[in-house]
Amino acid sequence: MSKQDQVVARGKRTTTRIFTRDDVDKMQAWKEHTDPFYAVYNIKPLTPGERDEWYQQRTTKPNYRMFAIDNEKGDMVGRIVLWKINPRTKGTFLGIEIAAGYINQGYGSDALLAFQDFYFQNMQFETLKLHVSAVNNRAKACYLGCGFKHTNLFWTPSAKQSELDIFGDDRYAHIRHFFRKAGDHLEVLFHEMTMTKEDWEARGELSASEAKE
Repeated sequence: MSKQDQVVARGKRTTTRIFTRDDVDKMQAWKEHTDPFYAVYNIKPLTPGERDEWYQQRTTKPNYRMFAIDNEKGDMVGRIVLWKINPRTKGTFLGIEIAAGYINQGYGSDALLAFQDFYFQNMQFETLKLHVSAVNNRAKACYLGCGFKHTNLFWTPSAKQSELDIFGDDRYAHIRHFFRKAGDHLEVLFHEMTMTKEDWEARGELSASEAKE
């Protein structure tokens, strides 16, 4: 398959394509988060053999698909994941990750808006859902701007930040209300957000109308 054949969506600044084994190596070279709160999301160093296994496990799941996001320079800046793919309900859950060195540059919104066209038109799904931590204001704003709507709130164990002193460290005072203690573990508040095919179609109609004005 040529690189051109791998492309599924083109934004103004990004290209989204099928995820390949080479992309696992590219992820290993991503810059790390320096903030302890986000450092838990840094890519774990893997040996070549472990990278093969990581790629094999994820690309052979029937209800899971990955896509790589490249910027205008051709650098891989992130990835999109579809999980819990359900052909019966014509819906999936979305995950999107932008590398630490490329955050706050608009790549996530650009890629997601373009990918929605591929998702609803080419893949012919009806709903797209995602879960986002209530702490992550940047991501929530991105999703709202891309047409997602809040549909649910729920608490879930916070394994990622469980070793941080959320209630004792003053650096986290402004986000403590998003966490709670549940027995011997920590829980964090999450938003479920949803976009439907009807929402996507309405956005397209609005864009077309605005273009004519």
